[in-house]
Amino acid sequence: MKIFTESYKLLLPVVLFLTILFSSCENQPNTPNNNENTVSGVIVDEQGISVPSAILSVYNPNAAGRTELAKDTSDEDGKFSLTNLPTDISALNVKILHKDFKPFEEKFSDFKQKTSNPVQLCHEDTCKGVLNIWTFKSSDSTKLSDVEVRLYRDGSLIKKGLTKDGIITFSNVCPGDYILKYSKYHFGSVYDSLSTSGSDTVNLHQFLVQTTPDSCCNGKIFINVKDSATNSALSSVKAYLMQSGTYVSNTYSDSLGRIIFISLCPGDYTVSLFKRGYNNGTLAFKLGCNDSAGADIKLSVVANTDSCCKGILKVFLLDKSTGKAPAKGVTVNLVQNGKVIQTQTSTAYAYFSKICQGSYQVHITSTYYETLQFDYTSHCNAVDTTTKYLTPIQHTDTCCHGVIDVVVKDSATKAALKGAGVYLYQGSTKISAISTDANGYVHFTGICEGEYTIKSSLTGYNYNYITIKMGCNDSSYNVQYLSKTHTTDTCCTGKLTVTVKDSTDGSAIAGATVYLMKTDGTAVTGTTDANGQYIFNHICAPYTYKVKAVMTDYNYNYVQVTFKDCTEQSIKIKIQKK
Repeated sequence: MKIFTESYKLLLPVVLFLTILFSSCENQPNTPNNNENTVSGVIVDEQGISVPSAILSVYNPNAAGRTELAKDTSDEDGKFSLTNLPTDISALNVKILHKDFKPFEEKFSDFKQKTSNPVQLCHEDTCKGVLNIWTFKSSDSTKLSDVEVRLYRDGSLIKKGLTKDGIITFSNVCPGDYILKYSKYHFGSVYDSLSTSGSDTVNLHQFLVQTTPDSCCNGKIFINVKDSATNSALSSVKAYLMQSGTYVSNTYSDSLGRIIFISLCPGDYTVSLFKRGYNNGTLAFKLGCNDSAGADIKLSVVANTDSCCKGILKVFLLDKSTGKAPAKGVTVNLVQNGKVIQTQTSTAYAYFSKICQGSYQVHITSTYYETLQFDYTSHCNAVDTTTKYLTPIQHTDTCCHGVIDVVVKDSATKAALKGAGVYLYQGSTKISAISTDANGYVHFTGICEGEYTIKSSLTGYNYNYITIKMGCNDSSYNVQYLSKTHTTDTCCTGKLTVTVKDSTDGSAIAGATVYLMKTDGTAVTGTTDANGQYIFNHICAPYTYKVKAVMTDYNYNYVQVTFKDCTEQSIKIKIQKK
């Protein structure tokens, strides 16, 4: 697996809740739902990781033309919903297709009955790659958990997950070129890229930079939860903490109904409370530097007196200009008598349940689309679906006249490269693609404020990424250097001896971790011996390496070393005790 690494800071952190399930491909449980005319569930892979963009269709194999009776595509959490199904499903089949997975097909009646577990798909035989990722805090190299890692290919999300104890493993990685995005609360987001044949294993070490100073991140939130009727403490209430829409952490109330969140940075927070048999609760807090805030809340038992409060409404969202799901999040509110009853934020559909019989309004709002409102009447326990086309807001006013110029050159000769493909992305959405002229030049216009990623590629060269931040009507000039691909290295017989010492007394440090990182992102690690030394063999040339030394209770340090040919070199790295 060949790795190409660049670090990019983005502004859009991502929230992720992932349930890990391990099962074999011979035993494929499913999760349809609950309603005679609607079957909903979740699609996962062999690791239990959600599978987005899987296409499900229900059809009668004996009917002429095999007309589809229901169809849906799984969202980024692997969720799907097949609606408006006929009462008699005995003759129907269900098929699930995804380019990375083997086709799945079975009788729909069997599929519907398997309601306890997610639907599991099995990867194609060519998907044997393994990706092990470690995440660290850049300032002191401590392991970072709850880092969301997203794996994209051809602009589409393939996998996503959270690191646990600073590590996550993606197995069954298929051949192709990928972009990895790393995100964590109060850390700058990072992009990596890699290319895999689908049969190799790679270990990646990613360092994230904290964007909010530690000195202001000692805030706390205290909550006491009680039963509204008995005034007794409620234990095992699950609490999700969000900051401005970004997931921070979750916990449960103790036996005294107490919930506490610590190590919080300044900002606006929302805590959502959930307990089976009780209505949900929500609290809002605003914290300054190292502030503490608290609140008491009482949750009421869910009333079951109304037999007509099991209605469901699903609102599909499509961009009117593209016919596809919106690229940005849309907020959908279910409103009754001027009060918001339920809220969903989505880029595919909004799903409302437990709707009582009555009249409602649905409000759809977004920074990127015109506001849309419509009336909705729910009949007793009705299951309704509707599709709404959203009109993009035309940014023809003040801040969408930016210009990005890119020149692509050979990294060795500095000569302009004609015919290179230059791709402009905002997030994972491709905005434009242009080929360079005879001077290696491309020109992008009509650029709005925001952060952009530029990818340049040309046959015979390694592709490259840069990221830029555009202000209001900014102009940006960028040069991208592409290095030629090599089938083999000039040589790989070099040797590097690394000695790690204490910067104060010069003593050798045993047990330090040493990282040897090449400019393309590949890395090798080792541990120093009693003399503070570690020897890297099989060093390839010509390459430049960054060598980093990390030790508990020490500040890390690194040096750069270049091997022009396969010689033996020795370096010393001094690190300072904290």
